[in-house]
Amino acid sequence: NFQKLVLRLSTHQIFHNNSCHLQAPVEFQLAIFLRRIGSKENIFEICSRFGIAEGTVYLYCKRVMIAILSLKKTLVKWPTGEDKQYDEGFKNIGGMENVIGTID
Repeated sequence: NFQKLVLRLSTHQIFHNNSCHLQAPVEFQLAIFLRRIGSKENIFEICSRFGIAEGTVYLYCKRVMIAILSLKKTLVKWPTGEDKQYDEGFKNIGGMENVIGTID
């Protein structure tokens, strides 16, 4: 859920600075990031839609990626015990056994 991700990201130091110029809210930066990676709009369409500069889009995306990557150990885990289930599709299609899953 969007708000849960915002809460997790908002504690990252990249969204906090010691400047008198406040950053845009984490919600807005995350929304820009998701629009950038999840739509077919080009950078200039995103800039126009949100009223921000091209460099700002890149900056927000960089910040969000850094914060998300810092959470990877808590978000992506190797399944164990009952959580560990093999994907038979890989075995059926290509003969690859013991595949747990894929990440795109």
